Amino acid sequence: MSTEPPRNGYRFWAFISYNWSDKRQARSLHQRLERFTVPRLVRRALRVRGLRDRHLRPVFRDDEEMTASGVLDERLREAVDGSAAMVLLASPASALSPYVDLEVARFTATRGVQRLAIVAIGEGGQRHPPLPASLRNLEGEPLWIDCRDDRGVSRRSLVRIAGSVSS
Repeated sequence: MSTEPPRNGYRFWAFISYNWSDKRQARSLHQRLERFTVPRLVRRALRVRGLRDRHLRPVFRDDEEMTASGVLDERLREAVDGSAAMVLLASPASALSPYVDLEVARFTATRGVQRLAIVAIGEGGQRHPPLPASLRNLEGEPLWIDCRDDRGVSRRSLVRIAGSVSS
């Protein structure tokens, strides 16, 4: 099992941005992404981009307490900058989180939305889930995956997320 960084110029295949109230879903997605077996035909193409074995590892997920300063700390800034893609767990809580907003703003400032996957979680009462302020007026269309009212991310959705992370 390799946890070396990919050779694609980044330390991480992806950065998972989420609110602490969605920690269970973030942990599950993190584990499933790192365990996802890249199909054999796709592996050949990804070896050039740094795939070392059959899995997209490492994926960054912050699992320690954030400071209350409201400023993205250096460790998280480096992780965002060192990630080839971002997966945003979009929920009402993440839309209001200043930390999620800072992470997304930092990522999209340098890469736009082409390397961003938005995974909507929680209750599906609205047509679109609320988003952090930094995503409200961007150009382009990120990948949207609606997992609201599901029992988690389905296998099909996981394949779409892994595809966006590795593209």
